[in-house]
Amino acid sequence: MWLLVAHVLLVYVMPDRSYWTRFPQVLSVAEVAEITRVSDVTVWRMLNSGKIPAHRIADAWIVYREELQAWADNGGESTKVNLPTKFLEAYSEELTIADLTTLLGKTQQTVYRWLAAGSLAPTGWRIGRKWLLHKSNFTILLENSSNQHREFIGD
Repeated sequence: MWLLVAHVLLVYVMPDRSYWTRFPQVLSVAEVAEITRVSDVTVWRMLNSGKIPAHRIADAWIVYREELQAWADNGGESTKVNLPTKFLEAYSEELTIADLTTLLGKTQQTVYRWLAAGSLAPTGWRIGRKWLLHKSNFTILLENSSNQHREFIGD
C-alpha cells in the first residue's frame, strides 16, 4: 500500500527536474523521507528491503539523488534503476580523500576509518602513508554495495 502511495506522490507531486536541485548529491534518510513523503522509519524499511535504491557501505546507507530520481521517474520500480555514474564524470580517475568525502557524504575521519577497515575495498589501497584511490574501483564498490544487486541481503 505505502509503495502505491509513494508512487503516486513521486509521479504526480514532483512537477519538474528543478525540484531535485535543492537536494544534495548524497541524501540523508530525512531528505529521502521528505522526497517520498513517508516517515524515516518507512525509509529505513524500504532501504533494507531494496525498495529504494541505495548502497550499504560499512555501517551506513548511501542514497544518491541521481539514483533516487531515476527510481522516481520509473514509478518506484527499483529493478529498473541503473547505478548512478553521471555525477562521477566530474572526477578524475585518481580520487582524493576530499573526493571520497563528497561522494560518500561522510567526514574525512569516517572515510579514513572505512579505508583502514577495508570497507571501501576495492576503492583504496595504502601505499606507504598515502592512499591510492581510483574512480573505476569506486564504481565497482557501488555495484557491489547496491541493494539492487541480486545478491543483496537486507538487514
